[in-house]
Amino acid sequence: MENKIPEFNDKCIIIKIHNKYPSLYEQVRRCWKINKERAEQADYVLAVINGRVEGVFEPLQWYFIPLEECNKIDSCKNKNQPCRRKGFIGKEASIDVKNKYLNKYIPDWFMRPGPGPIQYTF
Repeated sequence: MENKIPEFNDKCIIIKIHNKYPSLYEQVRRCWKINKERAEQADYVLAVINGRVEGVFEPLQWYFIPLEECNKIDSCKNKNQPCRRKGFIGKEASIDVKNKYLNKYIPDWFMRPGPGPIQYTF
């Protein structure tokens, strides 16, 4: 794994996912327990599978997930409370940005251990 990202010059959110189904963008863009105010500061969202950046997206807007969509997730099935998970609407990053991150590995020292899928570079 020599092809690691040496440093982050952009404000990125790293989201660890397990697969690209139904599409990479659809897999990474929604239903996260994430701080909306902090997320809105991010320049890019990196979709990471097994430590490797598989997709780079520019979030244009963060939003709360609708309750009916949120109820599909096991940990969100409390119908007495509004869903606190967020998602984003975005687009693929520019070629220049993709060249910095795509198909590169997140440095081991940067990735937080544990089950949480969200990591910030800022």
